[in-house]
Amino acid sequence: MNWLFLDVSFAEAFDRRFDHALPFSEGYAPVRCKGKWGYIDESGNQRIDFKYDSYGHFRNGRSLVKINDGYHCIDKDDNIIFSMQDMKYTSSLEYHNGIALAKGKNNLWGYVDIYGNAVIDFKYYWASPFTDGIAIIRDEDDYYVISDSGTAILGPAKGAVEFSGKYGAIYLHGHWLLVNLAASSKVRLHHLIGVSSSSSNGIYSAFYANTSRRVYGFVSAESAEWVDTPSFQWCSSYTDGFAIVQEGDKYGVVDEKMVMIIKPRYEQMPIYSGSIAVLKDDVSRFYDLTKRCFVGDVYKHAFTFTYGYAAVCMK
Repeated sequence: MNWLFLDVSFAEAFDRRFDHALPFSEGYAPVRCKGKWGYIDESGNQRIDFKYDSYGHFRNGRSLVKINDGYHCIDKDDNIIFSMQDMKYTSSLEYHNGIALAKGKNNLWGYVDIYGNAVIDFKYYWASPFTDGIAIIRDEDDYYVISDSGTAILGPAKGAVEFSGKYGAIYLHGHWLLVNLAASSKVRLHHLIGVSSSSSNGIYSAFYANTSRRVYGFVSAESAEWVDTPSFQWCSSYTDGFAIVQEGDKYGVVDEKMVMIIKPRYEQMPIYSGSIAVLKDDVSRFYDLTKRCFVGDVYKHAFTFTYGYAAVCMK
């Protein structure tokens, strides 16, 4: 058993080790022992016994788990709230603000509440989870931005990018429009530009297509202008003030001023939470994006910090 948790000082927490461990969510972390999954709390106490064949992360006090051949939605006291085989849908994803995206037995998507009841009917050909009360759905022909009541806010459109906070994008009448819901504004982009993803700071990951390939960079939602000359193979949206960029087959990290914090030299995409990133090549190491230095030890595998703890696998 080589998996354990580190605290923010990179010291071993809980004095317990596991066959596998995953990040905390709502104060509970999935851990595996002898082939079965259970959950511990932030003090390292066993809160749900090792008995499940698969795990979910807790959202709104609910997690989807599997035991034998059945999937069940449980609460933090390990009570079964509902069983999937009793419901009118075949799969459910994690909850966000009390609503989960689910796929109906008719093979269409809708949304359910924390008790498993359908709150938006299973009628969409594709749908995103809700974020900040906003989701994107597609009917047979078009995309719409909807509220958590199911009411269309924007659309119909021929394309859309998942909203982050108040910012998102839709493809309408042959052009991408950058959308600021708070200001009820839409800014048109050049027709050769496509939007890849948005972030709550109003800087979009975007691309334009030249004769041979897409070139990625960052676009301001306020001005609809490039923040810098686009030059990347791919880039993510900004989270916690940083974004991931790709040059060739290597990944790095830039800050909001387009300063390259980590040069693209890693074959595996960095993951980060706050200012601490996990960088992996032959081994996994933690890197402080603010101080620009490695911290902690060297590990076989590592996850980012959540709730003050990081799950790692020792070499």
